[in-house]
Amino acid sequence: MNMMALKAKDRQPTNFDGLQTTAMVVEGVILHRTFQCACGNDHLNILAGKWPDQKTWLDPVQFTCQGCGASKEIFNSQTDGYDGKLCGGAACLQNPDYELVECPECNGRDLRLKASIFYNIDYDDPRELAELDDDFKAVLGDLYDALGLSGVCKECENEFPIGDWELA
Repeated sequence: MNMMALKAKDRQPTNFDGLQTTAMVVEGVILHRTFQCACGNDHLNILAGKWPDQKTWLDPVQFTCQGCGASKEIFNSQTDGYDGKLCGGAACLQNPDYELVECPECNGRDLRLKASIFYNIDYDDPRELAELDDDFKAVLGDLYDALGLSGVCKECENEFPIGDWELA
């Protein structure tokens, strides 16, 4: 089992701070999370920029809660993930012109949000983690290598990809 993924299960990345998340499964290097607004509502509108092919979404990604109206940016490849935290940003195409993400089956906009967070870096020996300086340990959950976001339509239960980002 990947020690980074295990540590990240208990300490979510800071770009998800303020959200209620549930760590669903750890599959070796992959941590799956589902999200709710801080108010507890999981009925979300997801906003992102469209890729020119009109089938894929680009970051930054944000949500607006249908319950309380709160809005939060949840992912930006220039500030989040391994490259965002340690390398000044990832080489990802961005589109800050937000549009509502819709279900490709029924055009529903009432979505649940899921993430698959990949941690390929590993410290096999717990002593290796203990030797890291405190500043680096504080951001271990932030150093994910890839992120996949998907939406689940609350109307038809269709799960579909929003985007996948390579971040290391």
